[in-house]
Amino acid sequence: MLGEQVSMNDALVVTLFSMAIVFIALLAISFILDIFKVTLAKKDTNKKKGSIEPIQNEMHEESKEDEEEIAAVIASVLALNLEKNTDELIVKNIKRIPDYESAWVKAGKLKLMR
Repeated sequence: MLGEQVSMNDALVVTLFSMAIVFIALLAISFILDIFKVTLAKKDTNKKKGSIEPIQNEMHEESKEDEEEIAAVIASVLALNLEKNTDELIVKNIKRIPDYESAWVKAGKLKLMR
Protein backbone atom coordinates (compact mmCIF):
# COMPACT_ATOMS: atom_id res chain seq x y z
CA MET A 1 0.00 0.00 0.00
CA LEU A 2 2.72 2.50 0.97
CA GLY A 3 5.66 2.15 -1.34
CA GLU A 4 8.07 4.73 -2.67
CA GLN A 5 5.24 6.87 -3.94
CA VAL A 6 2.24 7.68 -1.80
CA SER A 7 -0.96 8.60 -3.57
CA MET A 8 -3.38 11.18 -2.24
CA ASN A 9 -5.91 8.44 -1.40
CA ASP A 10 -3.33 6.52 0.67
CA ALA A 11 -2.39 9.68 2.58
CA LEU A 12 -6.06 10.42 3.24
CA VAL A 13 -6.67 6.88 4.56
CA VAL A 14 -3.67 7.06 6.89
CA THR A 15 -4.73 10.50 8.13
CA LEU A 16 -8.31 9.48 8.84
CA PHE A 17 -7.23 6.21 10.47
CA SER A 18 -4.74 8.05 12.72
CA MET A 19 -7.34 10.66 13.70
CA ALA A 20 -9.83 7.91 14.54
CA ILE A 21 -7.30 6.15 16.79
CA VAL A 22 -6.49 9.38 18.63
CA PHE A 23 -10.19 10.21 19.08
CA ILE A 24 -10.95 6.73 20.44
CA ALA A 25 -8.00 6.96 22.84
CA LEU A 26 -9.21 10.34 24.13
CA LEU A 27 -12.71 8.96 24.65
CA ALA A 28 -11.29 6.00 26.58
CA ILE A 29 -9.27 8.35 28.82
CA SER A 30 -12.37 10.47 29.39
CA PHE A 31 -14.43 7.43 30.43
CA ILE A 32 -11.68 6.22 32.76
CA LEU A 33 -11.52 9.65 34.45
CA ASP A 34 -15.32 9.69 34.83
CA ILE A 35 -15.22 6.28 36.47
CA PHE A 36 -12.53 7.50 38.89
CA LYS A 37 -14.57 10.58 39.70
CA VAL A 38 -17.69 8.55 40.46
CA THR A 39 -15.87 6.01 42.63
CA LEU A 40 -13.92 8.64 44.57
CA ALA A 41 -16.99 10.87 45.00
CA LYS A 42 -18.80 8.05 46.80
CA LYS A 43 -15.96 7.76 49.30
CA ASP A 44 -15.77 11.55 49.87
CA THR A 45 -19.50 12.03 50.52
CA ASN A 46 -19.32 9.85 53.62
CA LYS A 47 -16.51 11.96 55.04
CA LYS A 48 -18.01 15.33 54.15
CA LYS A 49 -21.44 14.78 55.67
CA GLY A 50 -20.11 14.90 59.21
CA SER A 51 -17.45 17.53 58.64
CA ILE A 52 -19.57 20.44 57.39
CA GLU A 53 -21.45 21.04 60.64
CA PRO A 54 -18.37 21.35 62.92
CA ILE A 55 -16.75 23.85 60.56
CA GLN A 56 -19.75 26.18 60.83
CA ASN A 57 -19.79 25.85 64.62
CA GLU A 58 -16.07 26.57 64.89
CA MET A 59 -16.43 29.74 62.85
CA HIS A 60 -19.30 30.97 65.04
CA GLU A 61 -17.44 30.26 68.29
CA GLU A 62 -14.24 31.91 67.09
CA SER A 63 -16.02 35.10 66.08
CA LYS A 64 -17.38 35.56 69.62
CA GLU A 65 -14.09 34.85 71.38
CA ASP A 66 -11.69 36.78 69.20
CA GLU A 67 -13.36 40.20 68.83
CA GLU A 68 -10.85 41.94 71.08
CA GLU A 69 -7.98 40.21 69.35
CA ILE A 70 -9.28 41.27 65.95
CA ALA A 71 -9.59 44.86 67.14
CA ALA A 72 -5.98 44.77 68.34
CA VAL A 73 -4.79 43.41 65.00
CA ILE A 74 -6.70 46.07 63.07
CA ALA A 75 -5.25 48.79 65.30
CA SER A 76 -1.71 47.48 64.85
CA VAL A 77 -2.10 47.30 61.06
CA LEU A 78 -3.43 50.86 60.98
CA ALA A 79 -0.54 52.03 63.13
CA LEU A 80 1.93 50.29 60.85
CA ASN A 81 0.43 51.80 57.70
CA LEU A 82 0.17 55.29 59.19
CA GLU A 83 3.63 54.97 60.77
CA LYS A 84 2.39 55.91 64.23
CA ASN A 85 2.34 54.22 67.63
CA THR A 86 -0.72 52.28 68.68
CA ASP A 87 -0.98 54.69 71.65
CA GLU A 88 -1.68 57.54 69.24
CA LEU A 89 -4.61 55.72 67.60
CA ILE A 90 -8.06 55.41 69.11
CA VAL A 91 -10.35 52.79 67.59
CA LYS A 92 -13.88 53.86 68.47
CA ASN A 93 -15.99 51.43 66.51
CA ILE A 94 -15.47 48.40 64.30
CA LYS A 95 -18.44 47.34 62.19
CA ARG A 96 -18.66 43.94 60.63
CA ILE A 97 -19.76 43.84 57.03
CA PRO A 98 -22.61 41.35 56.48
CA ASP A 99 -21.40 38.11 54.99
CA TYR A 100 -23.26 37.22 51.80
CA GLU A 101 -21.43 33.97 51.16
CA SER A 102 -23.16 30.66 51.55
CA ALA A 103 -22.00 27.97 53.94
CA TRP A 104 -20.63 25.99 50.99
CA VAL A 105 -18.37 28.87 49.94
CA LYS A 106 -17.10 29.29 53.50
CA ALA A 107 -16.40 25.57 53.83
CA GLY A 108 -14.54 25.58 50.50
CA LYS A 109 -12.37 28.52 51.55
CA LEU A 110 -11.57 26.86 54.88
CA LYS A 111 -10.65 23.65 53.10
CA LEU A 112 -8.28 25.54 50.81
CA MET A 113 -6.63 27.27 53.77
CA ARG A 114 -5.79 24.02 55.55
